[in-house]
Amino acid sequence: MDHPDAAAAAPVPAIPERPGLEDIEERWDAVWEGAGHLPL
Repeated sequence: MDHPDAAAAAPVPAIPERPGLEDIEERWDAVWEGAGHLPL
C-alpha cells in the first residue's frame, strides 16, 4: 500500500477531530468480533 492515491483515499480514524470517531471504533469492535479477530 505504498501508492499515494491509496493512502490519500484511505480513511484516517487516528484523527481525533474526525466526527463520529467513537461510533467508528464501536463498529470496528463489532467487525473484529464478527471476523473472529482475523489478522489483516
